[in-house]
Amino acid sequence: MPVDEAIKAYELIKEANERKKLYVVEGGDDTFSRKEHALEVIEKTLKWINSLGLKVNPKKMNAFT
Repeated sequence: MPVDEAIKAYELIKEANERKKLYVVEGGDDTFSRKEHALEVIEKTLKWINSLGLKVNPKKMNAFT
């Protein structure tokens, strides 16, 4: 989704709860078609999930590299 639309959506839900985060991948497209963008999204998502106390096995990350 375009960044401006993502920001609007984030603004609409930001009061819903504290378990959200907006992260913009510079140069990324809708499908993260570049490997480095996809890996960046996976890394940030795993860190966010871990920050919620929902542990992710770090060995599983190697499957994406």
